[in-house]
Amino acid sequence: PVFWKERVMLLLQHFSAQIREAGFTIEQIADTFCKSVVIVKAGFVDALCQFLNETCNLFLVITDEQAGYIPAYLWPRIQVVRDDTTIVKTFRADFAHTSESLPSLVMKKEVYGELDAFSHSQGKFTMWSEGLLNAVPVGSSNQSVCFACYPALHYDNDSISVDLYTDFKMADRAHCHALQKMIENRSAELLQWEVETLHMEDEVKEKIRVIYTNLDIDEFVKRLVITQFLELPSVYPADQDTFNRIVDGKKHTLGKIVLNTINKLVFLTDAVNKTLTMLHKKKTKHAKTYLCDFHNILKKDLELYKKELIEESGYTHYRMRIPDIAGTFPSRIEFAYNDPQQYQKVMKEHAFYRNYLLRITEQNVVLTHNEILAIDKCRVTLENYLICQFEQASNASQRKKSEIISRHDIQELFDTIYNEITGGWR
Repeated sequence: PVFWKERVMLLLQHFSAQIREAGFTIEQIADTFCKSVVIVKAGFVDALCQFLNETCNLFLVITDEQAGYIPAYLWPRIQVVRDDTTIVKTFRADFAHTSESLPSLVMKKEVYGELDAFSHSQGKFTMWSEGLLNAVPVGSSNQSVCFACYPALHYDNDSISVDLYTDFKMADRAHCHALQKMIENRSAELLQWEVETLHMEDEVKEKIRVIYTNLDIDEFVKRLVITQFLELPSVYPADQDTFNRIVDGKKHTLGKIVLNTINKLVFLTDAVNKTLTMLHKKKTKHAKTYLCDFHNILKKDLELYKKELIEESGYTHYRMRIPDIAGTFPSRIEFAYNDPQQYQKVMKEHAFYRNYLLRITEQNVVLTHNEILAIDKCRVTLENYLICQFEQASNASQRKKSEIISRHDIQELFDTIYNEITGGWR
């Protein structure tokens, strides 16, 4: 409901002093509660009190007298809907007083198990129907319960159908996979020509094999090219014409993707060799000082980036940024040996934000396409922020003011994505 946040803030204004003492603002709590609220057996006010206790360690009791000040326009708007989407009744109700008399809104597990994902045999949806990935009301087998399902494209055995999912994230992943398969099938002949017959010079392969000794170079490059080729925009195509334009645009860029991928890998090999040579010289020079420890630390960091490049993580932009990151290691090495204390401080902050993203992905086994794109952007931005710090320290290049990334920018970006994906407090 549109007014949930306002309603929560109105309720919490009676406890503003206690909330401030806990280190929060009313708006912060209201915003987080509305993002994280789920269907529960408790009434609206009881759920809010439970949320305050669990997240803010505040034990507050909102009485009927306090709840009674809520004006009628802030009451939730309720619709009773049949499985054929017919609206039976629409009304507003104050759950602060009526929640105990209402039936439970919690789905039984056996119903979810029965309808986890199934084909929509009624034929209401086709491949380009309006409303894909939007919630639609669906009844259980005995029509005793009505709940939301999400129609999405589903790929199976070389065919595309429309299935229903009770979980939006699972629907989104299936829809994304189906669209990618459709693009791949439409471009099969071109992919066969450009990718399957991809030929790299032996000199290039040998360079790559030096840093990836046990890697199937040909297969790796093909997968990396196809991953970039099949990447979808943040907004899915909603009709055949839009889909056709996306496919045609991708076909025109495939040759460029192949060339850019090979060039990036060659650049990576040169950057790694240059970095290892530089580290060896630094280790020899500082062999009898505590600075020699930086040799192993920096080498370990470089190995981590190399490993992340060959992992099929879904973060395509970040993976393709890794060769450029490796190219900045000489300035990172100089920074580490010239100002070791500041370097440790910078890398500690960098590790904090990397773990920050790790927490998000660990808490969410399934991520939507847009969530993956958002995390991908965060990872690239974090590395750009790190590079900016090394450049500023060494005066390697003068960036435009608009290109400089600040700590505030990073914190704001990461807080936003954390709240959007997890819907909870850190």
